[in-house]
Amino acid sequence: MQLGTDGTGVSREQLRAASLPELVLLCDGLDECGERQFDIASGLKDISASHPSYRIVVTTRPIGYSSSELHDWRHYEIMPLAEADTAKHLEMLCRCALDEDGVEGTDELLPRIRAYLEEGGASKVLARSPLLLAFGAALFLKWRDPSKTKLELYQRIFGLIDDSSAGRLAAPKWPAKAIRNSVLNELGWLVSTAPLRAADELKRQCAKTLERALGVTYLRALAEVEASVEYWEEKGLIERLRHPGIDLIAFIHKTCGEFAAALHLSEMGPNEAREAMETVLADPDWDEILDFATGTPLASMLAELLVAKFEDVDHDESTLDRVFRVLVRPETSLPPAEFSAFLERVFALARSEDRQKAYRVGLCLSEHDLSRIPEAEAMASALVSAPTEWSRLVGWAILACHFPANVHRNALEDALTHFLERSGDRDFFVLRDSKLPFGPFPERGIFENFVLGALKSLLPDQDAEYQDRLIADVWKSQPNATLGLMSRFEALLSDLGREDASSPLFRAAGFLEGFDFSIPDKFGAAYAAVFTEVVPPAFVRDDAGLAPETGQKCLAAIFELAGIQRVPANDVYVWLTGDSRLDAVHALLRAAAYIYRLPAERLAAEARQVIAFGESLRRDGKTMRLLNPLPDVDAGEVDWSRANEIVIDMELVEGLVHHPSQWVQRLAALVINERLHGTARRNACERLLEAGTGDSLHWAAALTAELPDGCDLLINRLGGRDTAGLHHLFENLRNRGCRVTPAHLSVLEEALVNRGAKTAVSAARWCQHAASSDDTWLVELLCSACSYWLEHEEPYPKSGGIVPDSPREALLRTLCRIAPLAFEELVSLTKDPRSDVKDAAIDGIIGLAGKSCDEKSRVVESIVAKRFSSRQVEELLESGIPYRLEDLLTLCALCQDREPAYRLIAVRRVLTHTAMDPKKALAAADSMRGDDAGNVRDAVHQFLDQRRER
Repeated sequence: MQLGTDGTGVSREQLRAASLPELVLLCDGLDECGERQFDIASGLKDISASHPSYRIVVTTRPIGYSSSELHDWRHYEIMPLAEADTAKHLEMLCRCALDEDGVEGTDELLPRIRAYLEEGGASKVLARSPLLLAFGAALFLKWRDPSKTKLELYQRIFGLIDDSSAGRLAAPKWPAKAIRNSVLNELGWLVSTAPLRAADELKRQCAKTLERALGVTYLRALAEVEASVEYWEEKGLIERLRHPGIDLIAFIHKTCGEFAAALHLSEMGPNEAREAMETVLADPDWDEILDFATGTPLASMLAELLVAKFEDVDHDESTLDRVFRVLVRPETSLPPAEFSAFLERVFALARSEDRQKAYRVGLCLSEHDLSRIPEAEAMASALVSAPTEWSRLVGWAILACHFPANVHRNALEDALTHFLERSGDRDFFVLRDSKLPFGPFPERGIFENFVLGALKSLLPDQDAEYQDRLIADVWKSQPNATLGLMSRFEALLSDLGREDASSPLFRAAGFLEGFDFSIPDKFGAAYAAVFTEVVPPAFVRDDAGLAPETGQKCLAAIFELAGIQRVPANDVYVWLTGDSRLDAVHALLRAAAYIYRLPAERLAAEARQVIAFGESLRRDGKTMRLLNPLPDVDAGEVDWSRANEIVIDMELVEGLVHHPSQWVQRLAALVINERLHGTARRNACERLLEAGTGDSLHWAAALTAELPDGCDLLINRLGGRDTAGLHHLFENLRNRGCRVTPAHLSVLEEALVNRGAKTAVSAARWCQHAASSDDTWLVELLCSACSYWLEHEEPYPKSGGIVPDSPREALLRTLCRIAPLAFEELVSLTKDPRSDVKDAAIDGIIGLAGKSCDEKSRVVESIVAKRFSSRQVEELLESGIPYRLEDLLTLCALCQDREPAYRLIAVRRVLTHTAMDPKKALAAADSMRGDDAGNVRDAVHQFLDQRRER
């Protein structure tokens, strides 16, 4: 640690005994002091107490105050530099460096800087710290070409420092450049592995390395090392940190040391480098060094190690993300066979029937730039015909996000229409584990990536009428769109120059029907109310301190932890109605702040600042829209046991479970979940179930989880009056694994026919997941319900829009397990207007064919007779049906079909089938070399090329 300006380190006792004049004491690096942090912080507190006129400034990372004796001192945080502002910051620095009458004109500097950043992609790196930003300005003024990679950027920074003539001492005869660079790189390696290693030990280690490399005496090598260290210290790239009893060496920026360490790693022998990287692959502290290494000759070796690691560990997102961060780099290459095997394994996981596993892989594949991996395009194309719908979505997401130019426009439009329709089904989305006590939540990441990727491809260069129609189709199908999706969509419209479509965007959304659009920008007014009337006013106090200069991080934590930004966007309209109950909501928010351990004084100051911001927008005639005035925060875990310490009226909290706002319901339920147990909890659950309606029944059902008779309470309520939201109770029973029994027959009869489509869907889902093949008592009810909804369900939309609820798909799947339908009946259902019913029918046919050779023969005959759509044929051929050679030879008739789609299926699914005779497959493919359809020809030649390689 350095104290004052002379770099002299002092102990706790010396601090106490110091007889200093009135001054400002500057203490830097408290976060780096390890075990001595307590002693140093205590000494500073002693000086502050004994010299109240002194001003003590401690500069440190958060750990220096959050976990030390100084945690109650006033502290300020330097807000991170925004990447979007890098160009403006560079312009400011460059103007300071140039004379007013310099060659750079006022109007040309900023455009050149922006072009420099856009071409080189250095903006994100330079925004990491003021120091790197200053280096960027110096590089811009010295070099005219931007760096293409982060590695090249740091090479130029090091070169800039090395070429600088500035120095604090008269220059002696410095070591040769190769020697001083080698010493610097080894210093980077040693400091990265052990930051508190003494400077003398560092120099001795470097000297031993240099002794072996140059074949000189140890003393000569040590002299060269000491001169190199002095050189780089003079240049300002490294610095000494002195403390009683120890002398340390540090780089001026951590990434500079990591860059040097990566260079040293690349200079090792292959075996040594491999061993070194193997030991740190799982260590996140080495991410930066390994990232730099991808720009060195070690890139391919690193890729091999990461792929091997992927083979040995559970396939979580972080592991796969690290693999692809390396593989997508242009510097990386792997042996083709090894690379193909890895990709095949990854894409095989995307086909998994375990949707959780497929989701983890699919999200990674959709978010990493795979455009430089052509094999990924072919594998994604194969995914779009996978048996499981979620795997097909992964395939389309990859194609739309990374290979849009090679996707046929009509096919992409059809896929978008299909998945928009399917997104209306709650069971379409994968449920992800949640930290909340009320179970999982639907994950929309891959779906939203696909939608936005498809729109980026479909909307440009089209007339306004087409764009408006497609925008309307998207938002009509997304009544539960998140604010995150809406914000990304607005950014897309802005890039297209269609800001005028933002208002129609909200109007097109089905959840806005019934609102008065004669009021200008009603959504913006409702959204602004959350920041000016709902949340911040709960924390306003007369004794609020000064407005914080470090952003509204505590208020942002309230929004994050309470889930205010994660509910559907239409939730904001609650605050424009007469049922807002703000006094009760404010009491609940104050209780939540205590549970979250957020300081009341700081919250009050931040609240006043945000309210003033909203009022200023209103005075200027502006609306907040999707502008979030709060910073992003990592809010951390919550100790809900603190809910037992708050003083709050529990009747008020119970009443808020019925509040129309979803996040208020959730927050109230969380408090009840912690506060009430046993009889008190059971009584509250009975009241909530009886009085509840809509989403409040979701929370009422969740609160019964710890009650021994919780399922009985739900069944009893389902036998009572009808109301909106009863579907939540059936969903809860299904998620708990509550078995369906004959005692539930009357409840199911009422729900499947008389209580609306949404309730019928959830009841049917319960039957689908909870009934067994022995529950034949259900068959008559299931059949009658199918007939009822076939006649009474709302028409399926033919030109976009929200897909109406219908239980027929779940009923059909349940019947296929208990009492399978006949083959012809299932074939007729494959023409059903509803895509979910068609998919269930295909699955039913696959089930029949897997159990009977006769049924399998009927499937083959029906495929050749084209009784199924091309997509359905792919599903049938990709399924687990055990096709024999004679079946496949019959299916070869598709090779001569009039429709290219079926010929393409024949090449991709029939000729490549494992049971197909290779010679006959080659003969059939050879006859198709001149196919009229280009995509069929491509598939044929790809097939023939692969067979030749074997």
